[in-house]
Amino acid sequence: MGPEYTDSMQTARPARAPKPLRFQIAGIPFAVRASSSQHRQWLRTAYKAFRTKRKPWVHLAIRTRSRSCFYVRNRERIVQDGGHWQLESQIFRIRELIPRKEYEAEIAAGPGIGDLMRAWFSGVLLSRGGILLHAAGVIRAGRALVFCGPTGSGKTTLARLAGSQPLLSDESIAITRRSGAHGSAKIYYAHGTPFFGELAAATVNRCAPIGEIFLLDAKRSPRTRGGCRLSSVRASQSMAQLVAQSFLRRPAANSLNILLPLLDELIQRVRVCRLEFDPTAEIWDFIDDTCR
Repeated sequence: MGPEYTDSMQTARPARAPKPLRFQIAGIPFAVRASSSQHRQWLRTAYKAFRTKRKPWVHLAIRTRSRSCFYVRNRERIVQDGGHWQLESQIFRIRELIPRKEYEAEIAAGPGIGDLMRAWFSGVLLSRGGILLHAAGVIRAGRALVFCGPTGSGKTTLARLAGSQPLLSDESIAITRRSGAHGSAKIYYAHGTPFFGELAAATVNRCAPIGEIFLLDAKRSPRTRGGCRLSSVRASQSMAQLVAQSFLRRPAANSLNILLPLLDELIQRVRVCRLEFDPTAEIWDFIDDTCR
């Protein structure tokens, strides 16, 4: 005869899966289901301004593993697996299950959820015709000014000088395109993101048409009035720097086949120039005078 059936056995139920969190970045609503309570709390706090009630287009499930790292030789790479992309790094793995809709990820114990989310969204945005750039962005006079460059090139410095101007990000800008009125030429927009640098609290969840894209170098040597200088850039140089700052590390051929035409059209539609500057508030007067 089997064990006696008790009320405690009757009420025992498996633990409920955590409720997914809903966010929207660059017009894309998505849901994240994270197994770690610490990761869920981090997402609620860091992405608070990007919460949404919209029905998600995309779903991501994140599982935390007890291991401290994944044994991946390269720092980060994208590979193709049966028509789906997979991103591997030393601290997380992301795999596309259903193109543009469902994804799963594993993350090693410890920090790294912010890096995972940025890498994942970069792939999602690219699959939908957008680009995530290593850049700062400010809305000035109704248009977005995008400052793109590597670490140490001055993105956060420019963001600090923005003052009361709406700051889209000091670290990561999402770029999308929309058709103009009556099917006219596409308009490119810069969107704020929660993939922040040092100024997380200052960023806003807004977007604006892109006015200019300024390429920054780690070494700046201003030579003209106000310590600022603009110079033209060949299309090939613009392409090379924008690819390098696209958050795609060692991209697969399929990713490049999407990214390169997008950047080529962006360069044709939006003015791209090189900016050298001294860290003073006069930078905004200089930009207003030279970019009219």
